[in-house]
Amino acid sequence: MVPKSAAAKTTKTPKVETKTEVGAEKAKKAKKAVKVEEPAAPPPPPTKKKPSHRHLRAPIEIRVEVTARSQSFTTTSRNIALGGISFESQQQFRIGDLVNVLLYIPVRKDLELLKCASEIVWVEDLGGSWMCGAAFRKFAPGDERRLREWLLESVRAQKAGLTALPQPADFIDDDDG
Repeated sequence: MVPKSAAAKTTKTPKVETKTEVGAEKAKKAKKAVKVEEPAAPPPPPTKKKPSHRHLRAPIEIRVEVTARSQSFTTTSRNIALGGISFESQQQFRIGDLVNVLLYIPVRKDLELLKCASEIVWVEDLGGSWMCGAAFRKFAPGDERRLREWLLESVRAQKAGLTALPQPADFIDDDDG
């Protein structure tokens, strides 16, 4: 009879690995040693990231009155969007300058005045004058809606080949230059 303590001490026989097990084990080690990179999934299609000028924009020229530092001048817009306007100025501005913009919007045979507190967001030196971009920050009540409606109507008219807008000279008094 074998004592219980001796029975607990049994020796393990070495495990004999089959050829398939050895091959699988080597493959695992090889994958670990050489990091096999799966082909990357193609990047998702680029989402249409909206540009900084995410608003409807049109090359429309209308009379614009700009007031800054207690001085006003009249100019003509070069480009109008729901988010802002560009115009040429004889007065130099810096990015961040606050200005009040008064837009003379032609509606039928009348002019509507739209007021907006704005901020200069870009300036381009034209050599003697400056092209400025102003972002609209705060409209007078109802003016943002009126601008949106007018701008949509104007763009549709331009696409249809209609000249819906009177020329800027029709709105500039001789006294204003």
